[in-house]
Amino acid sequence: MSVSRYYKILGLEIGADHNTIRKRYRKLVLLYHPDKNPSLEAQKKFIEIAEAYEILTGKKDPPKEIRSKNRSSNTNEERIKEAKKRYYDQIRKEQIEQERYFQSLFQGKKWLIIKVSSITGILLSFLITLDMFLPQHQKNIEISHYAENVSSFNDWDYLSVLKTKNGSKYWVSSFNLEYLKNNDQLILCESWLFHEPIKIICAGPYNDYIFPVKLTFYAFGPLLIIIFLLPALAFFYRRKKSFYTLIYYLSLLISPFLMLIFIFSNYHWFHLIGLGFI
Repeated sequence: MSVSRYYKILGLEIGADHNTIRKRYRKLVLLYHPDKNPSLEAQKKFIEIAEAYEILTGKKDPPKEIRSKNRSSNTNEERIKEAKKRYYDQIRKEQIEQERYFQSLFQGKKWLIIKVSSITGILLSFLITLDMFLPQHQKNIEISHYAENVSSFNDWDYLSVLKTKNGSKYWVSSFNLEYLKNNDQLILCESWLFHEPIKIICAGPYNDYIFPVKLTFYAFGPLLIIIFLLPALAFFYRRKKSFYTLIYYLSLLISPFLMLIFIFSNYHWFHLIGLGFI
């Protein structure tokens, strides 16, 4: 008997992989299971679906012509009972495999990284949030040269770059060349704790002009905090769902990496030790 018949029963193309076959089988079973659809046509379809699934996944050999006569002697009720048993056995097997998979997530080195990252992420998120509300440091800077409207930040704002005589570089928006021509002595405002640049103030004859500093960690503060808190979510949430797997691996692969970049860039660790005074 041609195997293509069983692909046709499941409504699949010949040569479909096991994962596709399994998904299609589960979908059809929900439609034709006798507990949900008691009609005789549904029962017949249910038996065919169960048989096609086992044959196409290699759990059962295709029946030979000789065997088909013996099979015909089985009652319809017996065949339904066998199909149900196969279905529930498959469900239990998948549940056991899923349980083993999720248990493997909650142990070993990976889980240790999640636990350490959750504590670190909570602490860093708290310090970053606090730093946004603390007083800012102010220091005088002297511009060596600049480039106006180098890159587009969005549809209505362009970024310009300012370089200081000590070698620092700042990307700013709302750049006003007229203010800068009359005053190359500017004031840089930094956050208190991590000394992240926030804005540059240019003193004018009547009022001060402010250049917001872009492309810094704090320019993406809310997103940064969300990423840092992902390991804590993975640690406390612990749901055996596919969505949790996504959270878990984002927490494992992305969050710790960004935390290390944040801690060791721009001397953040040094400023943190000095509580922002150095």
